[in-house]
Amino acid sequence: ALPPGVHYIQIEDANGRKLRSKYAIVSEAAFYRRVSSGLESMFWARFVQPTRIHTESDEMREKLIQTLAEGCVHFYDQAAPLVESGAGPEDVWIHGLAQSYRTELRPEKPLERAQEIVERNPERYAELTRLLQSNTEFSNLERSLCRVKWMLRRLNGKPRGAARVIKAALTFDDGLDYVLEKVRSHSGVQIEVGDWARRHPILSSPIIAWRLYRAGGFR
Repeated sequence: ALPPGVHYIQIEDANGRKLRSKYAIVSEAAFYRRVSSGLESMFWARFVQPTRIHTESDEMREKLIQTLAEGCVHFYDQAAPLVESGAGPEDVWIHGLAQSYRTELRPEKPLERAQEIVERNPERYAELTRLLQSNTEFSNLERSLCRVKWMLRRLNGKPRGAARVIKAALTFDDGLDYVLEKVRSHSGVQIEVGDWARRHPILSSPIIAWRLYRAGGFR
């Protein structure tokens, strides 16, 4: 109901450094459906970013490439009305990613994070714009409908994001420490939690979330 399933693994290397990895598992059916279309932007906005494919199946590789391409088309269609005529080739991607971040519970500032992502790969997004843009002018009605869609995504996405956090607490080993570290690294906000909160992450999550929100840990 709420893909993906998010998990976490942490080990220490020979020098005692902590090596951390968060990974997500999603069914093929959900991946193909959610990356290529749909109201919720979390999947298709994430996969317009550079993606590396590892598979021994040529057939699956082609299907994944096709799905990622459809996701780029869908993203552009949903974001293009947000920018005015004459905008730069990167503006659709920046505005679309920023809007997508606003639909989630994120510690980063949406616009700054979106600019950072696009500025890492300017040639990629310029080429995507060249392939996808058209000379069609959007009417005021089309632009307004686009903004309404993104408003609906925010209304839908924030509660789903909160539900995913609760779900992750059931499947995510050391998840509380991971979340606190991620918030600290992105926002600089750090709070201390006690042993009871670590033993009961679901019961304590509303209190911890409120403390982080009040401290400016996420928006």
